[in-house]
Amino acid sequence: MADLILTRTVLGVIYVSIFVLAVSGNLLVVYTVISHKAMQTVTNIFITNLAISDLLVNFTSLWLTPLYLYVGHWIWGEWLCHGLPLFQGTSIFISTLTLMAIAIDRYFVIVHHSNININDHMSMPVCLGIVTLIWALSLLLVMPYAIHMSMIFIPKPCNFWLCLEAWTMENLKSIYGIIVMALQFIVPFVIIGFSYIQIWHFLNSRNSLVARRESEYENIRKKRLLRMLIIMVVLFGLCWFPFNFLNILRDLHLDNFIKPYFNFLFLLAHVISMSATCWNPIVYAWMNEAFRERFIAALPFLKRWHRKGIRFKLIF
Repeated sequence: MADLILTRTVLGVIYVSIFVLAVSGNLLVVYTVISHKAMQTVTNIFITNLAISDLLVNFTSLWLTPLYLYVGHWIWGEWLCHGLPLFQGTSIFISTLTLMAIAIDRYFVIVHHSNININDHMSMPVCLGIVTLIWALSLLLVMPYAIHMSMIFIPKPCNFWLCLEAWTMENLKSIYGIIVMALQFIVPFVIIGFSYIQIWHFLNSRNSLVARRESEYENIRKKRLLRMLIIMVVLFGLCWFPFNFLNILRDLHLDNFIKPYFNFLFLLAHVISMSATCWNPIVYAWMNEAFRERFIAALPFLKRWHRKGIRFKLIF
């Protein structure tokens, strides 16, 4: 009993910490981009889209999923029974598709248009159109999951409700799970991997147009941005893979060997996945000079640290 209380207390502290860091950090990102015209580049609009998606997760899935496991039954009504998977699934799709859009944009800008400035790429209307398409496509892909959630009443002696997936055909659930895994992770990460490998090879090629036409400073900027974007992708993949791996095991009925520990493993994987929402602002402050300067200007205590000589330092 003492171990259970300790576990719940530790997890509670972790969840609260994630919420505070993620909400404050992502709100700062959104504010920074919206309030400064110079920050409104295509890449930063995509980054803002990631921040909004992370905020959506923090005000929904971050709390409802662990509370559901803690309470043991569903107490939030039918609307949220359908809404929780919709919010969470949509957010994951938005993040992966946005990261993919950034990678594709960087690929065409750097590899195929290396003689232009790093920020001269697709027009803003096209960028906003892609963001809108990402949201619409994400909602569409998650809709079957939300539709097939159902509230099931457990009679006496329990007398409570559960919120569970209720597919008319079990094989459809497995097929949908595989499709989601492919479109949510496998396809985007293959495209992202290909794009960044090509960019990295191009920037390090002695005979590249970048080396001949651009200043050393511009090359450094591009490599620094590339490193930041790669770290964002790696962190996102590492954080969300355990959660999605457990879900695909459950959908394919391959979870028998972990069933006694499934709830604990699921909660652990959920904590790790939720931590993804607070990493990006930290990465921006660490590796992006423009974001770092805006963050320092916006937060008084960072200004004081800055005046005292305590500065964020780039290690790349």
